[in-house]
Amino acid sequence: MDWVVDGDTIETSDGTVRIIGIDAPERGVCGYAEAAALVSSLLNKGDLAILELPEGQNDEDRYGRMLRHVDTAQGVDVGLSLLTAGLAVARYDSTDGYPAHLRETDYHAAQVATVAADGAVTTVACKTAADAAEQARIAAEQQINHR
Repeated sequence: MDWVVDGDTIETSDGTVRIIGIDAPERGVCGYAEAAALVSSLLNKGDLAILELPEGQNDEDRYGRMLRHVDTAQGVDVGLSLLTAGLAVARYDSTDGYPAHLRETDYHAAQVATVAADGAVTTVACKTAADAAEQARIAAEQQINHR
């Protein structure tokens, strides 16, 4: 593994790999740094990454990135790790028009992050922060209205 692009994309000596079945926050969005950091902690620069193209999957996405399941040399499923940490959602599978993959059921069961109305991934930490900000806004508004 050469380096992490973001929570669902890595650069390898074979090329850019988009992890099958997950979606993590994009660069500049709340949760991006945490998702990328988790992938970096699992796949250090120079580590061996096991890339698997399941039967029936497309080899590449529309951006020319290889589509693969990614596991560490120790057998840790990188996509599942992001899902259980609340840093990604299960997506781009048979539930939304893409080919099914063997890990799909486990990925959906493990997902704790959510998708916002605009389609962006909302990590657990970002949802908590947004909820706290909304509660503070409502409390401030109530104080103003009670004066």
